[in-house]
Amino acid sequence: MCRDNKLTKTSCWLILIFAALFIPKTFDVRDVVQATTYSSLDIDSDILCEGDIIFRRGISLISNMVLEADASSPYSHVGIIIFDSLQPFVVHAVPDESESGIDYIKKDSLNQFLRKDRASAYAVYRHYDRTASRLAAKISEGYYKKKILFDSAFDLFDSKELYCTELVWKAYKEVNVDITNNVFDTLTIPLGKNPYLLPGTLLRSSRLTKITNVSFYQ
Repeated sequence: MCRDNKLTKTSCWLILIFAALFIPKTFDVRDVVQATTYSSLDIDSDILCEGDIIFRRGISLISNMVLEADASSPYSHVGIIIFDSLQPFVVHAVPDESESGIDYIKKDSLNQFLRKDRASAYAVYRHYDRTASRLAAKISEGYYKKKILFDSAFDLFDSKELYCTELVWKAYKEVNVDITNNVFDTLTIPLGKNPYLLPGTLLRSSRLTKITNVSFYQ
């Protein structure tokens, strides 16, 4: 544990919409029951701090669609590291990974977040202001405790629901840190409302520094 020492291709989004609406879900009760049997990507949790931002490259069809749409990023998903009883967890907003079938914001163990059936790569980035990062972590955990839903409308300026990058951005925004420097993304075939916030925009933030990463993708 840490101590204080743009346009996107029209076809991509049409395919993404089709996949989201018509492809059968791959996450079922068996996945939940057998969750502990999956191995995870290796990570040294001792170097992590509360408020660190963890990016994940997914392996699902939807993840690949996101990667295709956001060519500037090798990652399709993102969350915030928190600690509970000295153990690392990730607070994140993701659809179709809920045990209940309702897509509330999740608080997954680090190993669960990096299960090899869900992730082929990760990277951890850190904001230099440790006080702000700890506060952002607590705010993100508050989103989880409030049972805020995943934002399937992708409305960046409606806080009643949150999607993954929106959650990270808003948790820091609440402590007066704008990690995007007011930079957002515009899509030609919107799923919700422009502007959007894609993983690549967070990844390029001048306010963040890479701490560690692992990748097995080609």
